[in-house]
Amino acid sequence: MTSFVHIPQGSHFSLRNVPFGVASFGSTGPRIPVTAIGDQVVDLRSLAEAGLFSDVEGAPKDIFHQATLNEVAALPRKVRSAVRERIQSLLTAGSSLEKDEELRKKSIRPQNEATMHLPVAIQDYTDFCASEQHTKNCAKLIETNSPPLPPSWIHLPIGYHGRASSVVVSGTPIKRPLGVVPTPNGPIFGPCRALDYELEMAAVLGGKPNALGTRLTPEDVEENVFGVVIMNDWSARDIQGFEMIPLGPFNGKNFGTTISPWIVTLDALRPFKTGLPPRPQEANGIPQLSYLVEKDQKSTFDIRLEVQLKPKGGEPTTTSTSNLRYLTYSFGQMLAHQTVGGCPITPGDLLGSGTVTGPNPKAQEGSLLELSMRGKEPFTLKDGKTRTFVEDGDTIILIAVAGDESEGLVGFGSAVGEVLPASE
Repeated sequence: MTSFVHIPQGSHFSLRNVPFGVASFGSTGPRIPVTAIGDQVVDLRSLAEAGLFSDVEGAPKDIFHQATLNEVAALPRKVRSAVRERIQSLLTAGSSLEKDEELRKKSIRPQNEATMHLPVAIQDYTDFCASEQHTKNCAKLIETNSPPLPPSWIHLPIGYHGRASSVVVSGTPIKRPLGVVPTPNGPIFGPCRALDYELEMAAVLGGKPNALGTRLTPEDVEENVFGVVIMNDWSARDIQGFEMIPLGPFNGKNFGTTISPWIVTLDALRPFKTGLPPRPQEANGIPQLSYLVEKDQKSTFDIRLEVQLKPKGGEPTTTSTSNLRYLTYSFGQMLAHQTVGGCPITPGDLLGSGTVTGPNPKAQEGSLLELSMRGKEPFTLKDGKTRTFVEDGDTIILIAVAGDESEGLVGFGSAVGEVLPASE
């Protein structure tokens, strides 16, 4: 497949991708559903108004007329796939869109003219902890007498119910949070002193919601996951550490979570499916619980991840590289566990993967807590300055991409956030 739209080398948005997002143009323009191709965005509302989806079976007449993608996410997987294939066809060389100069000029615009917004209205948000390496690293750093892996972790993807109100789109500044932080002289109220990022990905849910009291299985992932985004689950380590026992994270986690603006569908990610890593040795001889057993032996994806830290006025330094395939649990297993007790899901809900730390130390840590050994080992940036945690003015850039140039990259763009000083 070749697109009539020029795709620059290194672009995450080849014709293989066709992600979904929401953009506006100008200071007063409405929010409209869009896709990305090369360095352009395509106004899907204009294509719908031109009747280019009218013969797609199951597609509603008002498709892409809303300011979010929730209604698109809620469509059956078969319809979502057909709509994406139609968009892909329209962007292929020789298509009716290429030949329609008026519609082409109206619907295809440079990405740098677009303001991106949250692609969906997020009603609920859960963050899991699916990385064996991250879990063990944190247990070691916190210096508890507990085993490296909590007993439950060996059996299921542990998680906590977060809040959706502070999930923001890439480019939104993050203000350093205030809270109760421990000191040698006792706890004090003040700005976080150990601000951190977490390199994550998240599934955006879709399809038909399960009813209260019913559950989904790992095989429902194809129907009930609309797509995947990059996620930075910003963390105030000092506030988090002081408050989280016994009920779990609260103010140390609820001040901001950044996601990328583009939802990459499971159809686009299918060529990059791969198997989960072996279960940890602590699970030797322990069978997988029946509700988490997957028929699909390739239930995760080979997606390369990178974190960059850019000091104010400086050059970005890569602090970590990782890969989604390092996680022990898949999004299908997270979906099954989320609903096992009968919890309903809603299209647009977010399931965070947890920090994606790889097996190689000092290269694949998904957080600064791990990289700096809880602040004890500073690391050096390109300009010679050092860091242990994120400082005011720093910008954190998370990047995710699959595939290669030869067949076309399938990427997510980036999830970017600059840290602003706390409000006193």
